[in-house]
Amino acid sequence: MYKIVTILFFCLCNFCFCSCGKIIEEDEKSSDKIEKIKPKHSGGTSSTSGPTSTQKGYDENHPLSVSEFSKSNYGDAAVWVVGYIVGDCKKNIKYAEWEPPFSYDSSILLADVSGETDADKVMSVQLVTASIKNDLGLIYHPELKGKKLLVLGTKQTYLGVVGIKKYIGAYTLLDQ
Repeated sequence: MYKIVTILFFCLCNFCFCSCGKIIEEDEKSSDKIEKIKPKHSGGTSSTSGPTSTQKGYDENHPLSVSEFSKSNYGDAAVWVVGYIVGDCKKNIKYAEWEPPFSYDSSILLADVSGETDADKVMSVQLVTASIKNDLGLIYHPELKGKKLLVLGTKQTYLGVVGIKKYIGAYTLLDQ
């Protein structure tokens, strides 16, 4: 019995002291936790980096393309993805809107090429909070179509295509 208790104690200590965490500030407008980083300029960096920043996708300075993200499997790990905002959508990719006027604020579509309209070459990004919808929703900002977006999130299926659903860790519009 003593050996079992000792082993459990050391396992618990190992778990507690070897775990790591990331602090994410709360959004000023809501209770949702998200990190907004300032727009990037060439040569600029932000203070957020992934756990293994030498691997592509874990560092905002070396993000995955939309096609790399679609083909990759990072499990539950959050990765950085960059793509052009090409449209919005609701319910299913068959309802995608590629041109203004836009009518949905629940998601945007990203692609490697500005102006892409092939549903097989886009990824979806769910806009969960009011703050993100106000920042990125094409219904409110149609001028964002064609702009490059850098986003941190985990890969899931959303709207019938590969995407980032529910959790966006950070995002920023990039200077082109």
